[in-house]
Amino acid sequence: MHFVVIKYVNIKDKRMEHMRNQVRPNKTATANANPLGFYTAISTTVLTLVTFGIAILTPPLSGPYCTGSCFEYPFLDIVSRFPRDYYWMYPSILLSLIFVVLMVCIHHYASKEKKVFSQIGLSFALISAAILISDYFIQISVIQPSLISGETDGIALLSTV
Repeated sequence: MHFVVIKYVNIKDKRMEHMRNQVRPNKTATANANPLGFYTAISTTVLTLVTFGIAILTPPLSGPYCTGSCFEYPFLDIVSRFPRDYYWMYPSILLSLIFVVLMVCIHHYASKEKKVFSQIGLSFALISAAILISDYFIQISVIQPSLISGETDGIALLSTV
């Protein structure tokens, strides 16, 4: 006479255990995110001060904040301000990228209940970085070479001077 031993396996319990293992925070990732977030926050602060310092030292010569000898539409005389008016865009591109890294660290550090808000902030940071980097890239790669070669047709459409 042979006996068959049937082992009872609760599939639901196995699935729940698997899900619990996936939800546990990775201590290595947290250990990496904390110092990265700290140094990214410092870099963001320093780069913001540098970018604003350069931008403030480049006063607007068109628009409502121009105080004298302003450029008029279609802004064909902006070649006299080249490349000085574009210096602030280089650190600003880097600042946009560093800000996204900072938002990723904040999202990782946020509590489970607040992750939805940090995800929204991260989403807006990604959208703004994509728009600003695209704009600054066009300003640097299209307007600057056009000014150098004397091709000023259509510059008013792309310029934010």
